[in-house]
Amino acid sequence: MSQLATEGTNLDKTIQMSSQIVQMGQSSALALHSQTGRLKHTSKTLGKMERSALPGADRLITMVNSADRKNTIILAFVISLCLTALLYSIGVIDMIKAVVN
Repeated sequence: MSQLATEGTNLDKTIQMSSQIVQMGQSSALALHSQTGRLKHTSKTLGKMERSALPGADRLITMVNSADRKNTIILAFVISLCLTALLYSIGVIDMIKAVVN
């Protein structure tokens, strides 16, 4: 009979610990929800500040991206031109023309 009483006491302690863990999880979830709300508010505020303080920032970023694309195209053209000149100088172009004819 004492073993059953001990087992019952142990089960009660386990239930209490489980309840405490659930309460800790709920309070953590509430804290995270609160932080999420504050971060969303901060994000909105920063967005408003960006639009008012730096109105040309988005256009500047777009210009940088298009400048990078333009530079990439120019670099590709220069590399292809150099390769063509190299192949012509070592006679590969003439050899290809002879094979084709």
